[in-house]
Amino acid sequence: SVHERTNEIYEDLAGVQADSDDTLGDQIGALVGVLPLGSVVFVMLAVADSTVIPAISRLHSKGINVVPLVYDAHAFDAKERARSATEPSYIGALRDAGAIPTIMPTEAHSG
Repeated sequence: SVHERTNEIYEDLAGVQADSDDTLGDQIGALVGVLPLGSVVFVMLAVADSTVIPAISRLHSKGINVVPLVYDAHAFDAKERARSATEPSYIGALRDAGAIPTIMPTEAHSG
């Protein structure tokens, strides 16, 4: 089912470990000149990463569409100091950079 597949994806993503000093913005920015005009890039965000905004702006200026799939960091037991990507000011910055953000639903976890 879709629900089961979604949970499988979340479980796989939970095991991903950062193994690079590059920021997410660096990774996105590296796509400039690689992707053809009209490409669409999906970016999963839970934390408001300021390096993503200029990278999205660069892609957008090259005719590449960016669709951030935005999750609430606090729904994943993120530290209180983590700034969630769902904050209205961050969503606005994504839009200003030319992105088309989509706020993803958060399932309540029973405990």
